[in-house]
Amino acid sequence: MSGDQIYADDVCGPMMYAIRTVVDLLGFHEQELDDEKITCCSDLAPDITPIYGRTERLPHTTINHGLFKKLIGAKPEPVFSSCTTDNHLISFNEFIAMYLLVWSPSLWQQIQLPEAEDVPFLTTEQIQRWNHEQDELNAFLEGLPAVRRLFAHIPTYMIFDDHDVTDDLT
Repeated sequence: MSGDQIYADDVCGPMMYAIRTVVDLLGFHEQELDDEKITCCSDLAPDITPIYGRTERLPHTTINHGLFKKLIGAKPEPVFSSCTTDNHLISFNEFIAMYLLVWSPSLWQQIQLPEAEDVPFLTTEQIQRWNHEQDELNAFLEGLPAVRRLFAHIPTYMIFDDHDVTDDLT
């Protein structure tokens, strides 16, 4: 596989909830982060950092601003350049959980996703978004046993690609 097994910058809400559940379920160690807004990976839990609310929590920078942006006084932007940072994966724990969830149905048997109305902090629009994403995720999960079977029967090698980590390596 040559990359793009996951998209770290555009994770659907129900998957983000599942990822944070897996981090807790597997007892991943606390991970310290070098940031003033997010100091450790537990700060990313859905009851602290809302689903669809990571853009506000991401660190911001003006380093990548060109001369034009500096002249017009552009505001700092999130350090990740993706336009879809509402649910951007941040911690190493989240990346590992994402890979486990997209390659095998085993952990999904331990996860009970809540109804959109029961997810803290969601607006009416985000509830609709969650429900749509839940339908898409359910369709994905139906095919997941076949993915596990495929990986069990063929040698598989993988390299990381830009979306597996981030689009911004500067």
